[in-house]
Amino acid sequence: MYGGEGNDTLNGGDGDDILAGGAGNDILRGGAGNDTYLFNRGDGQDTLRGDYHTTPETNILQFGAGITADQVTVKRSGSDNLLLTLAGSTDRILVERFFSGDNWNPLQQVQFADGTLWLADDLLSYLDDGIPLPAADTGSDSAVPVSLMRQQISQFMAAADDADTLLMAPEQFTAPVLAAVQKTSFGY
Repeated sequence: MYGGEGNDTLNGGDGDDILAGGAGNDILRGGAGNDTYLFNRGDGQDTLRGDYHTTPETNILQFGAGITADQVTVKRSGSDNLLLTLAGSTDRILVERFFSGDNWNPLQQVQFADGTLWLADDLLSYLDDGIPLPAADTGSDSAVPVSLMRQQISQFMAAADDADTLLMAPEQFTAPVLAAVQKTSFGY
């Protein structure tokens, strides 16, 4: 389904739909099924609106060529909505009820033309814990800064609760079992 130059409301059906609002401030509702929302620079201020569904869906926001992950700002809008804005323009996508749970969320993936993929969990981790969003693989093997690794490990450890503790004590072996393990491990 493709909208025109003005402000459109596009409603998908029960199947897998492709919705592109085009220029203007559009409301896109995919309905049931695995839907794809297309968004290009100049498309305006669109709203993705979800309906309650009981079966798992994989709905995708697909950015057009020339829109890269580093040009998109991600933030929470109100208590339930996700807002994606494009740098250097007034273009934006408001994802209603993104934080209301999977049965209402109209978006599970954000895809970029360069292959970058953001999952709903990536967006939640970024907004809730400050964990960086995935970026396109540029082919370089540059090292991740140690400070960033420490920060992510600290955040991970701080989020753990007592139910998540892992016992790190070494296993206790009797002398004959330990000797057999050493003999096998060291080849004598």
